[in-house]
Amino acid sequence: MRTPEQRDALFKEIIDGDNWIVEGSPRESLKESFECCEYIIVLNERTFTRLVRVINRWMLQKMGKEKYNSKPTFKFLCNNIK
Repeated sequence: MRTPEQRDALFKEIIDGDNWIVEGSPRESLKESFECCEYIIVLNERTFTRLVRVINRWMLQKMGKEKYNSKPTFKFLCNNIK
């Protein structure tokens, strides 16, 4: 797993290029990409649908049926629900 410094350096290298796509919620680590991009596509889905999907995915990760780079902690779930 990368340290936050390694992640930020790699992210900066990517967005300094000409062509890139970043997906994710507008969290602090992605802020720079939102400031320098040409387009932002917003997927506006129902809150209930999103919550069900996030919780189901977290449960699959917790049971080991889906792999993810981070440990599926309760804090991780709460951050993804924000």
